[in-house]
Amino acid sequence: MSSTSKKRVTFNRQYQESYLKYGLVGTEEIYEGHHINKGECSKPFTIGEELIFPASKDICRELLGEAAVEKIAHVPLSADTVTRRIEEIAKDIEAQLFERINASPWYALQVDESTDIDNKAILLAYVRYLYQENVHEDLCALPLPTNTTGAELFKSLDSYISRQLKWSFCVGICTDGAAAMTRRLSGLTARIKEVAPEKKKSPLAAHFSDKVWVTKLAYLCDIFNLLNELNLCLHGKMKTVFKLADKVAAFKAKLELWGRRVNRGIFDMFHTLAGILGETEPEHSFSQLVHDHLSLILK
Repeated sequence: MSSTSKKRVTFNRQYQESYLKYGLVGTEEIYEGHHINKGECSKPFTIGEELIFPASKDICRELLGEAAVEKIAHVPLSADTVTRRIEEIAKDIEAQLFERINASPWYALQVDESTDIDNKAILLAYVRYLYQENVHEDLCALPLPTNTTGAELFKSLDSYISRQLKWSFCVGICTDGAAAMTRRLSGLTARIKEVAPEKKKSPLAAHFSDKVWVTKLAYLCDIFNLLNELNLCLHGKMKTVFKLADKVAAFKAKLELWGRRVNRGIFDMFHTLAGILGETEPEHSFSQLVHDHLSLILK
């Protein structure tokens, strides 16, 4: 038998230097080449002009050439341009919102004082209205002066509402119960009532001055939150029937313990309720009511 000789064939691949420019340029080189400080480019409206725009030019230069860079340079992405576009979008959204509310047969307001990221006082106003046979809610924030009295609150709200809406279609107002909101003569609600005769007081408003009703509501919030937490523990992967049974048994043991503590007037396991009660001891009838409810859940 004749032996078969094997020849090794070598392929010499030659790359032109111009091919390499179609690779990806390191991110740090892009930053350093344009003296971009990554820590300073996290500002609104300037991220496009200071970071995205220079990086896009570098990408086009490396991948497509200078002709593509010239085209990219004509894209209006300056901070002033982006700011102007955002302002125009905001005005258009506001105009659409006013148009929807004006088409509604009524609207209601929920207002509250707050502060923005600069710690400046603002008035948050939720407006509820009817649109295409569905109830919608939207939010707006109004700047406030340092002196947030009922008169100043109404002045800021009235100057905004009166531009496009009519107070006569306002049928409800809801507040958090602060003095500037609810004073009988000088509060925000009293001043709104003068210009919005159709405004109606919510039937729930009287209950928030009833301490017994509030404590009952706080207890319900706490117990249903605990039940929701138990419900979440019973879902998910890698759950066996034995683990689920142990969680339910542990919760039942807690209910028995809570019932005994309630009989002694201890409610610290219900955080919302404990915060409302404070140092005051609840009435025996309330303790008995909570104990009976825990017993019903245990069954």
